[in-house]
Amino acid sequence: MAQVESSRESDVGRLADKVAIITGGTKGIGLTTARLFAEHGAKVAICARTADEVQRVASELRSDGLDVVGFPLDVSDAAGWKEFVRKVIAAFGKIDILVNNAAIMVRKSTLDVTAEEWQAVIGVNLTGVLLGIQAVASHMKDNNGGSIINVGSIGGQFAHFSCAYSASKWGLRGLTKCAALDLAPWSIRVNAIHPSAFETPMADTHPPGHREASNAAIPFGRAGRPIEAAYTLLFLASDEASFISAADLPVDGGLAGAGLPHLRAKVMRALASGALTSI
Repeated sequence: MAQVESSRESDVGRLADKVAIITGGTKGIGLTTARLFAEHGAKVAICARTADEVQRVASELRSDGLDVVGFPLDVSDAAGWKEFVRKVIAAFGKIDILVNNAAIMVRKSTLDVTAEEWQAVIGVNLTGVLLGIQAVASHMKDNNGGSIINVGSIGGQFAHFSCAYSASKWGLRGLTKCAALDLAPWSIRVNAIHPSAFETPMADTHPPGHREASNAAIPFGRAGRPIEAAYTLLFLASDEASFISAADLPVDGGLAGAGLPHLRAKVMRALASGALTSI
């Protein structure tokens, strides 16, 4: 298994004695976060649709001395969530943290996306988040609180080339804020992070030139690294963020804040240099 960047020794223990669930935990941001959380003392349960894949990744993490289990889960399946949570409770006794990271994308516009494709994306990216929150909330209540973090996207802050994906991520922002309000009496915090372009397997599915264009639009001039999102998730999962809830936190190299003036300047420089001939 490819190695991901590790935590600093001096930081180990920020999640000591906590139990975390990470959906989509076999690759990209999810895998990096699972490793980081476990390095910081958490017991971690990961899930993915494919049983063989999730067992392989969990086994490899355990071989590195990390306390990780893995079970298959289709996050859009309510019954599947109940069974998954039952297994996590049986393995670790409680749930303190949920990272809703699993997501899929269909690269189609508003006029091209089919009803079936729309439902599939919404089912994983939005309904799956709701079902996860519902499945863990009572356990967190009994455990005197917890932290739920939803992984959104810059596609939930701007229009996006994938209509269904963008709609799901915009919806996730509203769901995050509603859940934060509803669960606050139980000391359950609910926040969202919004990555821009990142160096993940999903980026490998983009057409030629898309990655370069995306990176150029980011003020830092590069894609994010999974460890940069993972450390943000670590903070929000930890007791250090005990008074933070309903937050929308961009993890995007300044893209959302820079906005249109930055993009216009990029285009004008590209036109002047001959790198771009038309818009």
